Amino acid sequence: MIRKLGYLGLIPFIALPLFLMLPLNRFGVSDPLIIRAFTLYSICIAAFMAGTLWGREIDRNAPKQYVLLVSNAVALCVITLALIADTNIYGALIGLTLAHLLNFFCERYKQHERYFLLRKRLTSVVVVCHATMLAVLTWNISV
Repeated sequence: MIRKLGYLGLIPFIALPLFLMLPLNRFGVSDPLIIRAFTLYSICIAAFMAGTLWGREIDRNAPKQYVLLVSNAVALCVITLALIADTNIYGALIGLTLAHLLNFFCERYKQHERYFLLRKRLTSVVVVCHATMLAVLTWNISV
C-alpha cells in the first residue's frame, strides 16, 4: 500500500507540467492555475515529508538534533516559498526542489533498503518534474 500511495502521489507532479505543454485552453484551465496547483501540491508534500522526519526522530532514544532542525527549517522554508510563489515562481520552484532533496538526504531509514529505494525513486521523479516545470516556464514549451 505504501508503494501504491507513493506512486499515486506522483500523478500531480507529472500531469501538471504536461498540461502546460498542451495547446492553450485544451482543458479549459488557465496556465496560472496549473502552475499554482503544482506549487501548492509541492509545498504540501515537502511540508508533510519534513513532518515525517520530525515524527520519526523524536521517537528515538537519542534523536539527532540536526534532523529536528532540518525538519523545522524545511517546514518554515516551504511556508516562505508559498508566500513568494506569486511574485517569484522560479525561486519558489528551485527552493522546493532543494526542500525535497533535503528531506530525502536527511532520511535516516537507509537501512530499510526497500523503503529507501522507494524514496529515492519518488524524490528523483519529483526533482525531474520540478526541472520540467522550470523548463516549461522558461522556454514556454508547448506541443
